[in-house]
Amino acid sequence: MGESLFKRLDGGAEIARAVSDAEAWGFPRSVQPREVAEADWFRLGPSVVFWFEHYAEVPIYFVHIAVEPEARKRWPVRPWLRFIEQYARDAGADALGFVRCEGSEQSDDYLRRLNWGETEYGRVKPLEAA
Repeated sequence: MGESLFKRLDGGAEIARAVSDAEAWGFPRSVQPREVAEADWFRLGPSVVFWFEHYAEVPIYFVHIAVEPEARKRWPVRPWLRFIEQYARDAGADALGFVRCEGSEQSDDYLRRLNWGETEYGRVKPLEAA
């Protein structure tokens, strides 16, 4: 799966463009200033933006994703899932989390089918040691 598929966004302009794309593509809530400033931001090609929120007091990396509507049936989901698990594990997370919100039902259903566990906030996937 090489990391060349996934580009980490480092600059403020790159992240601002990613936020703009995520919101234009229908991300179900406003991206918060703390996410813009502190999250780890990535692109998978021109049609997928994703980011990890993480906090020192919680060993869970929360993943958020936005996919351009025209690309939703053809983007490489399985390599992305492997990447986010490995990235979070390498960063020291014990689990990946997905926070449920209005408009995220399709993603929630998909993660449920992949056996992500149910929590009070959404879904969680424990990360096993590599």
